[in-house]
Amino acid sequence: MDACLYIGPNGNEWVWELFPGKSPGELTIAGKNWVRYMLDLCSGLNIGHVHIADTFFYEDLRNRFGNGSFWTTQIHFLPTSAALAPEDLLAMHRDTLPQDDVLFFWGQILPDLPDVRLMLNDPRPVERHPGEAVEDGVYLLRQGKLFRCDVPLLRMDSLQKYFQLNFRILNSPGMYTIPGYAPGHDNINFGENVIMMPNCRITPPAVIRGNSYLDRSVTLGGDVIIGEASLIENNSSLKHAIIMDHTWIGSNMAIENKIVCGSRVIDAESAEYVDLSDEFLAKSARTRRLTAYSAAEFLTALALTIGLAPLYCVALALKPWAGKREFFRFLLLVYPKCPQVLSGRAQLVRLGISDRACAFHFADAHLLLRDQHLREMADVYYFHHKSVRLMLAVVVLSLVKRLFVGRITDEQRSEAQ
Repeated sequence: MDACLYIGPNGNEWVWELFPGKSPGELTIAGKNWVRYMLDLCSGLNIGHVHIADTFFYEDLRNRFGNGSFWTTQIHFLPTSAALAPEDLLAMHRDTLPQDDVLFFWGQILPDLPDVRLMLNDPRPVERHPGEAVEDGVYLLRQGKLFRCDVPLLRMDSLQKYFQLNFRILNSPGMYTIPGYAPGHDNINFGENVIMMPNCRITPPAVIRGNSYLDRSVTLGGDVIIGEASLIENNSSLKHAIIMDHTWIGSNMAIENKIVCGSRVIDAESAEYVDLSDEFLAKSARTRRLTAYSAAEFLTALALTIGLAPLYCVALALKPWAGKREFFRFLLLVYPKCPQVLSGRAQLVRLGISDRACAFHFADAHLLLRDQHLREMADVYYFHHKSVRLMLAVVVLSLVKRLFVGRITDEQRSEAQ
């Protein structure tokens, strides 16, 4: 049996306005997006092929899930037009969708069951007039006939329902798995590489996704979901709130009954929103603009590209000898990244954890900081405190310290690796 996830426009018009650039299938529920929940569910049913039919189709879905090897299934991505019923979708894609024995998840729903195996019990034939749309739900196409699986459903066809659904899954996940690299006690779920500074207070339930940072004296007052690579500044308080991926909450903020996505703060009850212009309150951690910092970054990378070119050529010409000296070894790693900084494909000093392309790390200025986790903590610190002065200090100290280290031993080299 195959499965098809239909991400259609049925009741999801609100997503276009509030989360521009996102497919409804990408919206997270208790820290994990809808498509991921559905793939887990299909895996539990031992379904070999899953077709994702997305009328909003965005490349992020393909980049995130690949071919589905994580679920031991095969994922097929299918950009499509709006359809009224599964039969119409099959007619549009005769060459790509199987024409029989297909389980359809129609619209943004989650079956509300204690066990996934109960879903296929007692399917009922669907009586439909030509041109009539089917309701969102779970359908089974078998032997040329369409059946509806009569199961209770959790819906997200409005902002209010979507907001409530997050905390319903957070508090009572049922057959669904809440994401967490290290599930904590009392229903507090942590992702990988979460960093918490002293005096943070967390009241369950809560989900804190990977690579996130809670600064000093942050308070999570219950029913809080924090997305990937998010940053909560000191003395901020969150309660009954959703913080989307790559969002920065500034110092001394109080967020309650809200969704924050980048610089947009959305009231869950009224669906009204405001886009904050003050970057010290809330903003996207991915935002890149022309600032004094970015200008200094470009000029510094340009100076390094020109000034270090002769030494880099020497290192290349005398590579066996140069590889035994810390300065030239470091130069061989760093220098090729400087032209990438000039073209905007890399950062001079790494900002946080989510971005991988960079020439220097903040930890490079500290020769003894070899532990990977400590290096990543230093990257997050730099994200919070970056300045032109600090950037220049990292570059100068990283090079000058290695210049005077000289030759490195095999033991030192193995420690560095």
